[in-house]
Amino acid sequence: MLANNTTIEQPMELNKELIESIIAEERIKILFQPIVSTYQGKVAGVEALARGIDNEGQFIPPLRLFEAAAEADLVISLDRLCQRKAMEAFSMRPPKYQDLILFLNVDNSVIHLDNNILAINDYASDVHLSPDQVVLEINELASADITAVQNFVQRYRNLGFMISIDDIGAGYSNLDRIILLEPDIIKIDRQLIKDVHSEYYKQQVVEMIIRLSEKTGSLVVAEGVEELDEIMMVLQYGAQLLQGFYISRPMDMTVTRLEDLDDVIAQISEAQKNHLANHLIGKCDFNVRLRDKFHRFNNQFKNYDDKLLANTLEDLLIDFPEIECAYVINEEGHQMTNTVFNKSLPTLHAKSLFTPFKKGD
Repeated sequence: MLANNTTIEQPMELNKELIESIIAEERIKILFQPIVSTYQGKVAGVEALARGIDNEGQFIPPLRLFEAAAEADLVISLDRLCQRKAMEAFSMRPPKYQDLILFLNVDNSVIHLDNNILAINDYASDVHLSPDQVVLEINELASADITAVQNFVQRYRNLGFMISIDDIGAGYSNLDRIILLEPDIIKIDRQLIKDVHSEYYKQQVVEMIIRLSEKTGSLVVAEGVEELDEIMMVLQYGAQLLQGFYISRPMDMTVTRLEDLDDVIAQISEAQKNHLANHLIGKCDFNVRLRDKFHRFNNQFKNYDDKLLANTLEDLLIDFPEIECAYVINEEGHQMTNTVFNKSLPTLHAKSLFTPFKKGD
């Protein structure tokens, strides 16, 4: 991810000598991607993103840069350089935006290798940055030394820093890290956010993560939002913060660039208001239609036969595609009909391990 209108040309071979020169000459460019709060109607924070600069002046993507640094056994030096440069750049933010929160990436794969575990605190002190304005963003937890990470988190939390877990819901299971690290902020992985408005299973996972965050007292960042429909869905479920290309690509942090986001935030807030209104209207309409349907079916339920009830339930599911299955039970809780499934949905009745209740159960 780069600033608008910036292109990447293929850099030269990333050998150890090049990485050493980048570190020695501090050839690192820091860009910031805004994180916005529609509840507050403003930019709440920024994530610092580092780019290496090769000998030709071209940007080197961070993933490739850090992979090369790891191969050259220089990842600790590079990681610390990026953190220091990020704090220095953040400390120069415009006076109007002094209350912004800095999200700072921490490569936890080197936490257990680094003897100077409090280096980040030292860098913050050097630029007079209060720890409570910094979120340490822990990533790559699948391969982490979790004990070392816990110790790191505890030390920095005691100093006043906030802790975030990145990529929740990514390709590996890391929900147990929420229990172990008790993060202040959870960032939902961009692959879960992509097309969440149209993919049912993603919706269920995203909603589950947000509900979990509510129980644990964590804020949620929906990362990688690129479509307004995605934003509407995650806000409907309760996400508090948004980050992604729909809002802004990584950029230099100037008053002009930050103020340009006011229109985007206002647009999202207006769309959210309309979305929630339409959602509530839809729920009310559903309830009214369902109640009216049952009123019309009342006599059929009282004077039923098996075929008539089965046809009635099938008609109900045609009119209400939101409903997966239907059946009738009596006051004693005994099922008076077989379970009828909505034929338009891929339901569990086709699964060999799932046996729906039948008449008499």
